[in-house]
Amino acid sequence: MQAAQKKRKRKDPAQPESPTGVHDVYQPADVA
Repeated sequence: MQAAQKKRKRKDPAQPESPTGVHDVYQPADVA
């Protein structure tokens, strides 16, 4: 999970914590 969190922070610094978590990495627009 650490790798997913790192990718998340690197890809979406504006959304470090999403309700879906790893899903926002692939579809940040869908989550937002």
